[in-house]
Amino acid sequence: MGFLQDMSSDEVSALRAAEQEIDATYTNNPLLNENLGTALWVLLTFVEDLELRPYAQRRTPPPHQRAALIDETLNALKYAVGWIFGQCRSGSLRRRYDPVSYQGAWDLIELARRYYGFSAPFQYWSRGELGLRLEGTRIIAELDFTEAAEYEAYNRLMSYHEGEEAPPEAESLIAKIDARVRVEGKRFTVSVNPQIVGAVMASAESFFMKRFTLPECWKFSRYSLREFRLVYLTMYHCCPN
Repeated sequence: MGFLQDMSSDEVSALRAAEQEIDATYTNNPLLNENLGTALWVLLTFVEDLELRPYAQRRTPPPHQRAALIDETLNALKYAVGWIFGQCRSGSLRRRYDPVSYQGAWDLIELARRYYGFSAPFQYWSRGELGLRLEGTRIIAELDFTEAAEYEAYNRLMSYHEGEEAPPEAESLIAKIDARVRVEGKRFTVSVNPQIVGAVMASAESFFMKRFTLPECWKFSRYSLREFRLVYLTMYHCCPN
């Protein structure tokens, strides 16, 4: 078995070397050649493009897919922003479109989405909760932790409805966003303001609240669902609108 406590020092060293190689993959991204402010601006501009493009093209996904995509993007940003802060140095902000940096932001988000699949097993292995072994260039998990991890229970117990209709204000919201889209050749820009941001947040609030249908008295190892709900809603309502 590949549990840390049962492995030889050579086996541990080989897995640690693989872990370090995976952890360093992001350093080849060209976006990290920019200064800190510019790199963050390009990354967040790409994410804004990613989230608003479906509205501009009038092909918004179903509510449950929208919620999942937002969560996936936020989780990816956690890694991408951390990499930028760790690699880039301060400097003057340059707000301009650059195809190399824009592609770098795209690649960095895609890498961050895949990174969790590598980082999480190593975290569980380091805690002695998961077995890992090397077979050539492959890392094999002794346990399918995505099926066994307790924290996945919350998502599996939630009920989504495929046929749920969009809120009444969705059409007017799409029209407001559409009015702020400017197309030049093969490029487009979207100018947002606090009113647009507030309207999007208000429209999405009902979907956020559906996450809190499970009993507040349920407790995990470090917090209860009531504590999670309070922190989540506090962060949500503290956003500018």
